[in-house]
Amino acid sequence: MKITFAKLFKKLPFLAALRFSFLILIKKMMANEANIYFSQTGEDTVLKFLLRERKDGVYVDIGCNTPIYFSNTFFLYLSGWNGICVDANERLCQKFRKARPFDTVVHAAVSDVEKEVTFHISDKVPAVSTIDQHQLEEWKKHWEFNREVKMITQRIETILDKHLPKGTAIDLLSIDVEGHDLHALMSVNLNKYRPRFIVIEIHEFKLSENNDDPIVKYLKDNGYVLECFSTINGYFRDSRV
Repeated sequence: MKITFAKLFKKLPFLAALRFSFLILIKKMMANEANIYFSQTGEDTVLKFLLRERKDGVYVDIGCNTPIYFSNTFFLYLSGWNGICVDANERLCQKFRKARPFDTVVHAAVSDVEKEVTFHISDKVPAVSTIDQHQLEEWKKHWEFNREVKMITQRIETILDKHLPKGTAIDLLSIDVEGHDLHALMSVNLNKYRPRFIVIEIHEFKLSENNDDPIVKYLKDNGYVLECFSTINGYFRDSRV
């Protein structure tokens, strides 16, 4: 799995492709063995290792945030992958459609139950925007939220029914929805849609007590094993594959 100049100019608008071409050239000249990553805490570097056997594939990115910065899937996109990217922030979805034209971008707030929610938005730090009230109270201690939008949530299963071509296997499901992650995960029918790998943000996770974590337990009950944990994310593999 690697980024080539041909893939850059195929997958990106011309000026963006030119910019990243210079980045790769500098890397080759200065430190060819160095890694380039775009995610918040190196998630794409871990995924590059876990998914190393796939030259291309399909991802579903829930809470995709910005198309490049803090993205778990941008490296995969540049490597030839594509998929469905979902976010509740319409402004970020618009940026996604311009920057990543080969992805399907869906504007939606995700939960296991379809209901009206308030999406609390921080335009200064959009990565912390959330529909989860408990997480909001914690984030307010550190960041300012300047907008609120009423939305009807959708299930991931409903989104996949509409946008994923029939018979398409999902190689990676990425979930990062700021405190509402378990609810988002539970909105996927893991018998109908079964990703090979799932990376999901798990707050307050403790390795010594991992069997007690509700996300770990839910995925274990559905036939997934915890492959590794790094910083704030759990990486799970389908044990049936």
